[in-house]
Order: sequence, then structure tokens, then C-alpha cells
Amino acid sequence: MKKLTYICLLLSLLTFGFSPPSFATVINFDDLPGNGNLITNVYNGFNWNNLSSNMYDRYNATYNNSLIPASANNFISNADGNFAGITKASANNFIFNGAYLTGWAQNDATAGFTAKSLTMDGYLSGNLVATYVANLTVDSSMIYYATGWSSPMDKVVFTPNAGLKFFLMDNLNYSDLIPLTVKIIGAGNGSVISTPQGIACGATCSTDFTVNASMSLNASAFDYSIFTGWTGTICSGTGVCSFTLTAPTTIGANFDIDNAHSVRTDGQPQVYYPSLQHAFDSAPSGAVGAWGMTFSETLSLSRAITINLHGGQNVGYTAQTGMTTIKGMVTIVKGCLVVDRVTIM
Repeated sequence: MKKLTYICLLLSLLTFGFSPPSFATVINFDDLPGNGNLITNVYNGFNWNNLSSNMYDRYNATYNNSLIPASANNFISNADGNFAGITKASANNFIFNGAYLTGWAQNDATAGFTAKSLTMDGYLSGNLVATYVANLTVDSSMIYYATGWSSPMDKVVFTPNAGLKFFLMDNLNYSDLIPLTVKIIGAGNGSVISTPQGIACGATCSTDFTVNASMSLNASAFDYSIFTGWTGTICSGTGVCSFTLTAPTTIGANFDIDNAHSVRTDGQPQVYYPSLQHAFDSAPSGAVGAWGMTFSETLSLSRAITINLHGGQNVGYTAQTGMTTIKGMVTIVKGCLVVDRVTIM
């Protein structure tokens, strides 16, 4: 009999292509009394609505059905034939991956109608985020139904459709989720992208991932900015931030203005300057380019040279696509300053 049970279960798994999700948790209910009483809240981290635990032996002996269990002892069912549900008892969200299911006729009006269905709806903060309909065969061996869901949720409602009174469930499969938060900090601008997908931030961004997920974060600076490193206790340096997510985590990505390349001479050799004043003090007579950004400086040209200041340069100094703004006084003590695409405030 044990050999036959194993073969039947194996066929069920192959039929539905079941592959347990990574880092999933399975609740088999075998530690419950199995006396038909309602499951108490906080059991295995969930609050349970209208669900009771029962024993396979009692089920088979009473109703003479050839139920093949998904686990050794117990299963659960909707206690009064109405809808039922589970809600996460903690603040963390989860994903309901699926469960072993069958229908139960109980020798009532549903007897003789073998094709029934159970609707499973996932909710997050009261909003419907996922739906799956399991087509059940009444009074048959349990098989696994994989929802294929990927959206975070805090509640799942099980609703028997017309003609189905009771559903039986075992080996409930779910994945706990924990939040990862990325904060963009510093005077510059940039983005952070995660692998697996979920974080795509140019500002503060928080997304749920499965516990023990292998994470990688990639930072990219926007024009006129530079990525200077990760902050926090998880990662450092400027490379890819790779880690295993085991608890709610916040990581900062620091972007600064790339002052070192904000001003450049147009001649040969090309020389970069960290400010306009540095260029006024050191550049040879001729053309000087400045990025299309704001320079908060008080400037003084006191050399007998001519500087042609071409503002609004893009990051590669290949075109004037914007305006350069100087916030501060500009004094010409000696020499000549010619500007275009420059605003002085």
C-alpha cells in the first residue's frame, strides 16, 4: 500500500509540473489534534478563519473514501461549508504558492457531481492582487495545485463555488517575504536596480522579497553625478552589492556631483577642473567648457587672458544641450570673459 501511495503522489506531481518554490515553507497540520475543532490564531504565523483540522483515518473510516494523504496524519477543511481564509499574523507579507486539495461530497447534494472548483483570492491591504481557480474532483485523492503567484499579499480567501460545499487541504505551501529598502542619498542623482527584479529606484524604494533571497544591487549615476559608494552594514565600496536577504534591510546608495569633471578646456591636452574658479586661475587662454549645471561660486578673473566659456555642455562635452548657471558674483579684474549658454544669478 505504501508503494502504491508513493506512485500516485508522484503521478500527481508530474501531472501538474509541481516544483516547490525556493525558500518555501510547508504546513502539514500534523501537529494539530485533528478533532474537527477550529484552528487557533497565530498557528504557524497565520490567523485562521473558519478552518478546522481533521484526521485522515477518521475521514476514510466514516465516509469510506479512498483518500490518499499528502502528509501522514491531518488535513484542514472549511468548517461549515462556507468560505475560509488565512491572514498573516505578523506585519510581513507572504506569497501563497499552493496546496494539496480535493473536494468532499459528504453524501449530500453534491454527490454525483464530480467536477467542482475552489476560488482562491490573494489580497494586500484590502486590494485584490491575485486569483486562482482550482478545479477539484470530489472525493478523490489530493493533488497539488500551484497558484503561480508572485505578488506580495497579507491575506488569502478560499471560496467554494456553486455545487462544492467542503474542500480539503493539506501541505499548504507559502513563502515568507521581508522588505528591502534602498535610499538614494547625497547631492548627486542616480538609480539602483536589483536582481531579482523589484528595486528600480531613483528615490527611496522598498520592495518585498523572499527570505534568504540572493540579492544583487547595481548603482548607476545620472549625468553630472558620480556613485561614491554604499552606506550601511551590508555593503561597502562602489561595486555590485551582493548579499543574502535574511531580515528587513535598508541600504543607502550615495551619489555626489562629479565636480572633478565639471569644467574642461577644449584644447589639447584637455584638462579637467573641479570648479570654474580653478579654470579661471589655471586654464590657458582659449575655450573652456562647463557642464549644464549650477555652480555656486564667487568668481574672479585676474589674468591677462581671454576665456571663451561655453556653458550647457552635456556630460561628454559633445554638445551644448542645456544652460550653465552661476550663483554668485563674477568680477573681471584683468583679461576678458566671453560666455554663451551661461546665466549669472
